[in-house]
Amino acid sequence: MKQYVFELTYGVVEEVVVEADDYEKAIEKLEDGEGEIRSEYKEEWDFKCIKMPENLEEENADKYESVKADNEDYFVQEKEE
Repeated sequence: MKQYVFELTYGVVEEVVVEADDYEKAIEKLEDGEGEIRSEYKEEWDFKCIKMPENLEEENADKYESVKADNEDYFVQEKEE
């Protein structure tokens, strides 16, 4: 079995109930993480595959060629006369 790695991006919407004497105090409590989450759902999600087994061989070949090009003098041996 092959493994694929995905990167998921989405927004989370939570409905939170906060008990307070007034609106300002409710905001303070909410910012402090107080309150009871009544419902939660994800919206506008997207994904991108960041690692595919099919591309690993090609990716490794590209990296080798890049290293080889950067170190060309090292890979080329001079003839002795």
